[in-house]
Amino acid sequence: MTVEQEVLEKLKTLPPDRKREVLEFAEFLSSKVTVGVRNRVNGALTELNENELTHLESEFKDYDRLYPRR
Repeated sequence: MTVEQEVLEKLKTLPPDRKREVLEFAEFLSSKVTVGVRNRVNGALTELNENELTHLESEFKDYDRLYPRR
């Protein structure tokens, strides 16, 4: 049985208020992952020299227009 399956099985046994707590905790953990990734990316970007940063900015020029979110 996978971890996901085990969590779902345990979740089925909980009352609604505890299920809400599980959801909130999962959202909290998910946000920590997102923040951690963002911090690593920001840290890497601060290490770029001016030429690298200019090149990177040109690579992503019009990115939102070329690849709109669906």
